Amino acid sequence: MFESLFEESNTLDLQKLVLVLIVSIICGLVTSLVYVYTHKNKNESSGFAITLFMLPVIVGVIIILVASDFARAFSIAGVFALIRFRSEPGESKDITYILLASGLGLACGLGYIWLSLIILIVCMALIFLLEKINYGKNKFVKKQLKITLPESLDYENIFDDVLNNYCDYKNFIKVKTTDYGSLFEVTYQIALKDNKSEKSLIDDLRILNGNLDISIHRIVN
Repeated sequence: MFESLFEESNTLDLQKLVLVLIVSIICGLVTSLVYVYTHKNKNESSGFAITLFMLPVIVGVIIILVASDFARAFSIAGVFALIRFRSEPGESKDITYILLASGLGLACGLGYIWLSLIILIVCMALIFLLEKINYGKNKFVKKQLKITLPESLDYENIFDDVLNNYCDYKNFIKVKTTDYGSLFEVTYQIALKDNKSEKSLIDDLRILNGNLDISIHRIVN
């Protein structure tokens, strides 16, 4: 199956290989740096950043090796069929970086050097622009509020006045029983007003729920 990979007639163009490596490294580096910059406050993954760096290089080299030789294509496909890829779930837009890095490597490997550089510049500019204007992001910083209260209290209306005073946005999510049915745990999705603090909100809620547990968690989009 691998015979065609070692035939003397199938020689690589060294100059083309070096050029593809240089351009794909530049594309991978820029893509990786943009990912790190746009995720600097979001616990970016170093492993994913390295993957974005290396992906254009790997794809570009594979395209050069395959060229128009079907035997090579099937050989390399057979090798990659043995590999299992594992990754932790991340943001949905991470797939954009994967597709972009793969596309850049593909363009480099096929010899479209200038096209790959143009695609890189245009896509990076678009990413920076969309991040700058917060495109598609909700104007509210949403948080999850969980309040524990005795089962004797009316959880449906007891917190409405306080939440309306402190929040620009509130949405009742769910309620469940805890502690063998003696307590309720109510969950809201909220967005605080600019001039309101979490501590003041919690202090006012504690008065209503008998000083039981209250927690606020940031919702990661």
